[in-house]
Amino acid sequence: MEDPEELGRVVEIQPEEGLVDLQFTFKRETSSERARGEKEHVQVVHLPLAEPVKAQASTTAEAASFTAGDVEPGVGYTYKDVLGNAVNYGITAREVHKVAHMDTIFAASHVTPNGGNITTGAYTGSQGSPLLIGSITGNLSIDGQTCVIYTTEEAAKNLTLQEGSSFQYRTELEISGQVENMIFRAEQISQVMAGQRTYEVMKYGTY
Repeated sequence: MEDPEELGRVVEIQPEEGLVDLQFTFKRETSSERARGEKEHVQVVHLPLAEPVKAQASTTAEAASFTAGDVEPGVGYTYKDVLGNAVNYGITAREVHKVAHMDTIFAASHVTPNGGNITTGAYTGSQGSPLLIGSITGNLSIDGQTCVIYTTEEAAKNLTLQEGSSFQYRTELEISGQVENMIFRAEQISQVMAGQRTYEVMKYGTY
């Protein structure tokens, strides 16, 4: 940070623990005009240094002459990396209790429909996506884009499909296994990401 005494020095403040709240004030109007942004849009990016680089200096200011190879950003993940096959479903769950109309599809070990139907493809274009239903308590109507429902022969008796949609029969164990695998994958990747302490991005403010 700039020296509070305005002597041209650079001062670095490092808390031993906790968080730091940074606030910016433009001293000259021309500075904000050149930046073409409001104060709320200013972002602080902290580049985490590799352990060998940090060991050679007591502050990041002393280690400021680092190269690109000294920065350890950690592993990058996309939402597809985290969700895996679950990316194809609006909901992936062991239990789905539906109490109103839905415009999404799901993969569920068990479904309890207590109201409303399901419209597939309402927000996903012209292609209907498959549904996975291991078992069901109650009756459910599925309309919208034509789609394939993977379920058991017993559960299919409680499902009403529009013309063009069809069933693919699987055992309840097979469907529950698919659901569990998708949930397990997301849990495992999330735990790995949470354990990567070398690079954290935290955004604070009013939303």
